[in-house]
Amino acid sequence: VLPSTTTELNADGTELVSGTAQMLRLWSLPAVSGGGAVAADGVASSALAIDRAADLVAVGLSSGQLQLRTAAELAAATVGIDYFGHRGPVTAVALQASQGVAVTGGSDGIVRIWDVASAAPLGVVLPPAAAPIAAVALSSDGRWMADAAGRFVRVAAIEDGTVAQQIQSAATVTSLAFSPDAGALVSGDSAGALTLTALAAAHRSWTVQIGAAITAVAFAPNGAQLAVADAANGLRVLRTTDGMALGPVHPLPDVARWLDFSRDGDTLLLASGVWLHALAVTSTKLETLYSRLAPRRLAGAALAAGQGTQLRLAGFDERGALGATALDLAAIPEPDLSL
Repeated sequence: VLPSTTTELNADGTELVSGTAQMLRLWSLPAVSGGGAVAADGVASSALAIDRAADLVAVGLSSGQLQLRTAAELAAATVGIDYFGHRGPVTAVALQASQGVAVTGGSDGIVRIWDVASAAPLGVVLPPAAAPIAAVALSSDGRWMADAAGRFVRVAAIEDGTVAQQIQSAATVTSLAFSPDAGALVSGDSAGALTLTALAAAHRSWTVQIGAAITAVAFAPNGAQLAVADAANGLRVLRTTDGMALGPVHPLPDVARWLDFSRDGDTLLLASGVWLHALAVTSTKLETLYSRLAPRRLAGAALAAGQGTQLRLAGFDERGALGATALDLAAIPEPDLSL
């Protein structure tokens, strides 16, 4: 049984005091790197993830810890940190509230599983990778996790951390996503190669060349389509069975760093630059429906698609405060009465 622990973080995030009934410890924490963001309350965030269905945000910290917070707790700037999971910043986070698990990857090359109910790290830890963890993913059934470090992807069982498959890419892996049925994993790399790896007999493995570094990938809810964004501001939809393009490349005004299908699969939602877009998905092409400025900073933000043109966004506002927002891109934004 873990002892009851209380903690206090100093204002600049460089020192932390942890205490139990028997012991006090002073921790020196890593300096915040350029990849993180420091909120107005002094908490240094290095990675974010938001759950699609639950009101829950996973906040990876530069101290190597994980916060699990609801939108109300974020609004109240509630800070409660009990456990360290990494020696250095958390670099990637994935969250599956319905399965009760979160997974983090760190600059130390470690991948760790967390229990959502207690916000405590579980005993399962994958062997450290040779490079910082760039991306992590969780399957919808809660059985599998995947991580990308350098040119390698590992697929492991959540139950005991056993690595079931290792995939090598020709270039640095930049994106990961499990298919809705958890029977396949898609990965994209910095050279533009997109690879679907079959994890079950219902799928067939393939690799296609996109032509530019891949920045985001997402499966449609029915698993039949796959959306891919690249560093050349391109967006395309592919057929999952063989990687064939379903229509022409859709040009974007900026690089898309996040994208996902709506729950009904008829709309593709994405974040491009400082804009949020909703596109209609037809059998032959993508058509822009709505575009609006994001209400929060998108650098390092986490987004989750909802029904139709609805989405949820966790990120920082202009004051540096971390919070969560629900919005509908089809709705007219309310005027700012403070002007």
